[in-house]
Amino acid sequence: IFVILERTLPSPEGPSREWDPRKLAAVDQRDRVRPAGLIFDLGASLAVIILFNFFSQKVGIYSNTNGIWRFTPVLTPQFALYLPWVNIRLILGLIFNVALLRQKQWRPWNRAVAFGLRLFSLAILYSMIIGRPVLELTGNAKADNLVLVCIFLSLTISLVRQFLRWFRPEPVVIPLR
Repeated sequence: IFVILERTLPSPEGPSREWDPRKLAAVDQRDRVRPAGLIFDLGASLAVIILFNFFSQKVGIYSNTNGIWRFTPVLTPQFALYLPWVNIRLILGLIFNVALLRQKQWRPWNRAVAFGLRLFSLAILYSMIIGRPVLELTGNAKADNLVLVCIFLSLTISLVRQFLRWFRPEPVVIPLR
């Protein structure tokens, strides 16, 4: 096989004398895509889609007291009203992560789409907070809504941090000669 390839393929040219590594384009660390995180997000999103769409009645708190298993559901029937929006958000996230994995680099349009997806997530969460209760953790709707408010605040802080990280000025690099 190697003999055939050697005889049929054009011979590679030797290294060019004009090549200079200092002429290579600088890689901005902020534009680098970290595939491990994206692959984890893909797997987690698929798991959440399967869990919420096929096993949402099994989402809850399981406890074992003296060999007797007890189950307390966490999601109320009103959660089903938000499920189509949650599915749309998760599927858009899957598509975005696959595109970003293929592209291997952040670009301005990627950042805008990521920002939009996070805003969409916040909008869904906000509608859950102001709507009828979707969680039954404590039996108190206000206390259960506090959990959603904490998640909302956490996502908002994360969104602001990401936004600032994308647009902070480049560090000054002094070349050594």
